[in-house]
Amino acid sequence: MAYWLFEPAEPTPATAPLIIFLHGWGGNNPASFGAWIDHLVKRGNLVLFPAYHDFAGRTPPSAMLVNVISTVRDATVALQREGRIRPDLQRVAYVGHSIGGVLAVQLAAVSRREGVPVPKALMPVAPGIGAAEQRSAAQLREIPPTVLLLVVVGEDDQNVGDRVGRIIFLGTPQIPPSNKNLVILRSDYHGTPPLVANHRAPGAANPAYWVPRDQAAGRRLTSGSLSPDLPPVDALDYYGYWKLLDGLTDAAFYGCNRVYALGDTPQQRFMGLWSDGTPVEEPWVITHPGMLW
Repeated sequence: MAYWLFEPAEPTPATAPLIIFLHGWGGNNPASFGAWIDHLVKRGNLVLFPAYHDFAGRTPPSAMLVNVISTVRDATVALQREGRIRPDLQRVAYVGHSIGGVLAVQLAAVSRREGVPVPKALMPVAPGIGAAEQRSAAQLREIPPTVLLLVVVGEDDQNVGDRVGRIIFLGTPQIPPSNKNLVILRSDYHGTPPLVANHRAPGAANPAYWVPRDQAAGRRLTSGSLSPDLPPVDALDYYGYWKLLDGLTDAAFYGCNRVYALGDTPQQRFMGLWSDGTPVEEPWVITHPGMLW
């Protein structure tokens, strides 16, 4: 399978942390997450964006994890040998959206066994199984106990809800409660446009990254013809998904900024202000499995 690699520049480092970004089903075009990818790269990270199924959606679910494993393994080997920037394999994070969130969790569970980089940070966003292969509780316990885990869901996600997010949070007792949270982002209709914490909310578009050919239909596409379908960037991105991943990777890689990702702190919950100074609705933060019973 194919992958895209996004590299920091000006200055170009010799090595950089590696963030493996797994898209949702049908989202194998990096344009839908391009603004988030840009943000991560500007922070000095290498971002690896595998396409684990074809554009036509014909890849069977049972093959998706196999495709992710082989693509990440091959890409990592190639980068170590001939990349302009070598990945720092002691500073690796997985983030995934929807089925990509499930695959990120599955990949973390098999990382040591399959010879792919072992993550220090793991952030499944709106994880949903759908038709993807399910994993047992025993396999969730294979996730390294040293990982920092942040499960992020939206209160108005009508596609997958929070069921799988709860399963991941509850099914990883090997990770100390202090090192994992379940964050439920909330919608806020105070201003215009409203902030809606639904399944599309994690998207943050950059139309410049639109792949110019629909491989399934064999016809060219332009960003202009599809830009209305690309998700915009809003406060849910800046203060929610982006801030949380930034804090999580800073804590895992450098031992700093933990308060922006974990612990139900004011810094973690702060979601910005509307133009009239009204605070945006704070998320609910679950810090201990007992809070879900």
